[in-house]
Amino acid sequence: GLSKLEGNKFKVFLKDDEHPEKSINANELNCVYADRNDPLIWIGTQREGLCSYNYLTDEFTSYRNDPGNPNSLITNITSIIQAQDGNLWLSTYHRGIEYFDKKSGQFSHYNSQTVEGMPDNIWTIINGLNGELYIGHCSQGFSILSPHNKRIRNFRQEDDKHSLPGNEVVSLFMDSNDNLWIGTDMGLALYNPEADNFINFKDIPGVPASVCSRYIYGITQLGDNLWFGTENDGAY
Repeated sequence: GLSKLEGNKFKVFLKDDEHPEKSINANELNCVYADRNDPLIWIGTQREGLCSYNYLTDEFTSYRNDPGNPNSLITNITSIIQAQDGNLWLSTYHRGIEYFDKKSGQFSHYNSQTVEGMPDNIWTIINGLNGELYIGHCSQGFSILSPHNKRIRNFRQEDDKHSLPGNEVVSLFMDSNDNLWIGTDMGLALYNPEADNFINFKDIPGVPASVCSRYIYGITQLGDNLWFGTENDGAY
């Protein structure tokens, strides 16, 4: 379920079918996002779609797939970000990306059926430059999507030192200088937009200052420094 810290105590919200307006719609959650414009916490679940929690009214609203409504949410959610217009972008594990119009309650679908060449299995997304979306796939590398014309460019690991280090992209981060950092299952990469390729950072045996982990699960910036969260090797 969902936990809310109130002072030094936690208030826990669990699924309650008898009182859905006061209840989260599932207990298995993948992601949580605080809306920057509205008093809402958005919750992506493992199997029950999207849920919002209004922390002023203490009420929940659920959004699930409706087979009779082509503008409903398609599937489960792996990450949530705010679109530049204040609406939401949702990545999904099975069916690409969803754009959610908060006012109308409708979803627009960006997946292999609506965007030629787009892989459907997605771990993470972030807003890119010029209205683009940067996409990290579960096993098919990295993509740059232009939503306005539904064009996509895909990048995968190849036998080339300037390709992605790995095809499972688990984290994406844009630093304060608009550099795009990509965390994969085989190390770290920096996207080079001029050459449209990547600078790779991998573990080098005997070099303590090299990247010390295969999986880079988290990337953030504090001041002028970047921090990386890894699998089994801590943060650096």
